[in-house]
Amino acid sequence: MTLTQYAKAAQVLPMAWLAQSEFPSKTVVQNAFRIAIAELPESSTYEDNVVRSALQAVVAGPDPRGGRFEAQAIYAAGQLHDRVVTLVLQS
Repeated sequence: MTLTQYAKAAQVLPMAWLAQSEFPSKTVVQNAFRIAIAELPESSTYEDNVVRSALQAVVAGPDPRGGRFEAQAIYAAGQLHDRVVTLVLQS
């Protein structure tokens, strides 16, 4: 089920973990994002592709046009969590 897969991915990337004062190391964050991506279902909708792309961008490394790595990681995780909420409300 898509919701369950997204919920498992979101558990790997808790927002409180990314928003703490001591941001985790880049390697640890990228590994967590890799695990989250592995939990996701195959992309079937535009919304799924947006979330997957955001997560993959963090794994690929910071985009200088997108600001600090920390901000990019928090933004991408936020997109994942928003997708979970949307799926919950649709069920």
